[in-house]
Amino acid sequence: MVCRRRAGGKHGVMDDAAGPGARELTPASWQWLERLARRNLGAETMWDGVRQMAAAGSPVSWNSMIQGRALVQANREPLAKP
Repeated sequence: MVCRRRAGGKHGVMDDAAGPGARELTPASWQWLERLARRNLGAETMWDGVRQMAAAGSPVSWNSMIQGRALVQANREPLAKP
């Protein structure tokens, strides 16, 4: 069983909401804290929750990723050529 532990023993908001030690007691494969975060954000999927958090946490980086995706899609054919 693989459990996750945050460096330095510091806990985040989700750790506190889930209860002390939740991160140490649950296997990483359960994705329990991630599911809790998704539900608290009101996101339909974990991926939607991640997108919300990324956009809110670092708007500049998020916008760069979106612009990069648009650039790749617009140039899909030239990029596919060897």
